[in-house]
Amino acid sequence: MKIHIEIDTSNAAFDDAPCVEVARMLHILAARIGQYPIWVGDDSNLRDANGNKVGRYWVADDES
Repeated sequence: MKIHIEIDTSNAAFDDAPCVEVARMLHILAARIGQYPIWVGDDSNLRDANGNKVGRYWVADDES
Protein backbone atom coordinates (compact mmCIF):
# COMPACT_ATOMS: atom_id res chain seq x y z
CA MET A 1 0.00 0.00 0.00
CA LYS A 2 1.18 3.53 -0.82
CA ILE A 3 -0.25 6.80 0.43
CA HIS A 4 0.11 9.60 -2.11
CA ILE A 5 -0.21 13.28 -1.13
CA GLU A 6 -0.42 16.08 -3.68
CA ILE A 7 -0.63 19.76 -2.69
CA ASP A 8 -0.66 22.77 -5.05
CA THR A 9 0.84 25.73 -3.16
CA SER A 10 0.22 28.36 -5.83
CA ASN A 11 -2.69 30.21 -4.20
CA ALA A 12 -3.03 32.99 -1.60
CA ALA A 13 -3.20 30.73 1.47
CA PHE A 14 0.49 29.89 0.92
CA ASP A 15 1.75 33.44 0.24
CA ASP A 16 2.86 34.50 3.74
CA ALA A 17 4.05 31.24 5.27
CA PRO A 18 3.82 28.30 2.87
CA CYS A 19 5.47 25.83 5.24
CA VAL A 20 3.04 26.71 8.01
CA GLU A 21 0.04 26.12 5.74
CA VAL A 22 1.41 22.80 4.46
CA ALA A 23 2.10 21.72 8.05
CA ARG A 24 -1.45 22.68 9.05
CA MET A 25 -2.91 20.61 6.24
CA LEU A 26 -0.68 17.61 7.01
CA HIS A 27 -1.61 17.84 10.70
CA ILE A 28 -5.31 17.62 9.79
CA LEU A 29 -4.63 14.71 7.45
CA ALA A 30 -2.58 12.89 10.11
CA ALA A 31 -5.38 13.30 12.64
CA ARG A 32 -7.90 11.92 10.14
CA ILE A 33 -5.70 8.93 9.33
CA GLY A 34 -5.12 8.34 13.05
CA GLN A 35 -8.86 8.15 13.74
CA TYR A 36 -10.05 6.06 10.82
CA PRO A 37 -8.60 3.04 9.03
CA ILE A 38 -7.29 3.61 5.53
CA TRP A 39 -7.77 1.24 2.62
CA VAL A 40 -6.52 0.91 -0.92
CA GLY A 41 -8.86 3.04 -3.01
CA ASP A 42 -9.39 5.77 -0.40
CA ASP A 43 -9.25 9.24 -1.96
CA SER A 44 -9.99 12.63 -0.41
CA ASN A 45 -9.52 16.32 -1.19
CA LEU A 46 -7.21 18.58 0.81
CA ARG A 47 -8.33 22.15 1.51
CA ASP A 48 -6.36 25.23 2.45
CA ALA A 49 -7.23 27.57 5.35
CA ASN A 50 -9.54 29.49 2.99
CA GLY A 51 -11.52 26.35 2.14
CA ASN A 52 -10.17 26.00 -1.39
CA LYS A 53 -9.38 22.56 -2.78
CA VAL A 54 -5.60 22.56 -3.22
CA GLY A 55 -4.79 18.89 -3.36
CA ARG A 56 -5.70 15.36 -2.49
CA TYR A 57 -4.46 12.20 -0.92
CA TRP A 58 -5.13 8.72 -2.18
CA VAL A 59 -4.20 5.21 -1.21
CA ALA A 60 -3.05 2.77 -3.87
CA ASP A 61 -1.67 -0.71 -3.93
CA ASP A 62 2.10 -1.13 -4.26
CA GLU A 63 1.93 -1.35 -8.06
CA SER A 64 0.45 2.16 -8.50
